[in-house]
Amino acid sequence: MPPMHLINPVHFGIEIIYTLITFSLFLIIYYRTQPLYDLSKHKGILYFRNAFLLFGLSYVVRILLHLTMLSNILFDFQIRMWSINHVILIVAGYLSTLAIFHLIYSTIWKRINENQYLIFANVVSIVLSVTAFTTRSHYILTLLQLLMIIVGAIILLN
Repeated sequence: MPPMHLINPVHFGIEIIYTLITFSLFLIIYYRTQPLYDLSKHKGILYFRNAFLLFGLSYVVRILLHLTMLSNILFDFQIRMWSINHVILIVAGYLSTLAIFHLIYSTIWKRINENQYLIFANVVSIVLSVTAFTTRSHYILTLLQLLMIIVGAIILLN
């Protein structure tokens, strides 16, 4: 009888394909906006580009998680998944939250001091990532990030 794995191979394959496509799209956006930024030197475009770079880096972390899971299956190389999942939750949460802050800042950069905003964004990103870690739930982080997007949209409309 073949060994049973706790991972559905179809779901795992779809997740890897989704992650690679999303990562590729983020990099395409990042690199395709380079000539526009070089031409205009507009701070909004800079932070827009950085947001997609940070989103791409958060997906690199997800790819590392998938590769770790794949090595556990293929090579019977056991890495403590519990600890890796939580480290990945912290790093991916930090990067994706910071990316959302960069998207918000790309639209309101004329109204807010850059240094203060970046310090605020980093502190809040760390706090949200640690909150997701302590609650052991990425759903909390997702809901908080959705709230950030809604607040950013409200700020943009005012």
